[in-house]
Amino acid sequence: MMSDGLDAFSVVTIVMFVIFLLAMEILRRWLWSRVFRQLGERAWKAWVPVVDLCTVFKLGYMSPYLGVATYAAIAALLLAGILGYDGLGLVMALFFVVLGLAICSLIAIFRIGKRAGLPWAIFLVYFFAGEIIWLLALVVARYYALKEQAGQQQ
Repeated sequence: MMSDGLDAFSVVTIVMFVIFLLAMEILRRWLWSRVFRQLGERAWKAWVPVVDLCTVFKLGYMSPYLGVATYAAIAALLLAGILGYDGLGLVMALFFVVLGLAICSLIAIFRIGKRAGLPWAIFLVYFFAGEIIWLLALVVARYYALKEQAGQQQ
């Protein structure tokens, strides 16, 4: 039997973790809105879940419908799991859909970095450090590149 102290600790830990995840998601969406604005897209697209992935694919010179198709496939596979279809086939199908999404996302991220005029080493930051660190590097580097261009034109 667990004590009340342990239950309170568990609840506080879960609440803190959820707050941390929400803060990271808000930061991620805000950074994507900055990137979208810098590359000529509307910033609101970063705040809509399916539209943001479609815009990332579009900015990476890929079909935006790839994002919609991926979300639809994941939703269909999860629905099949909820309805009782199970087994290795369902798990493998979900694995390959998510793997395909990851590969297409990496290609789009690499192309966005090239389009922003950043060296390919920034892509390695995304690959090893994660999306939020890559977005921070992209926003800061793009800001200073634009500032330098404006200074050279004067």
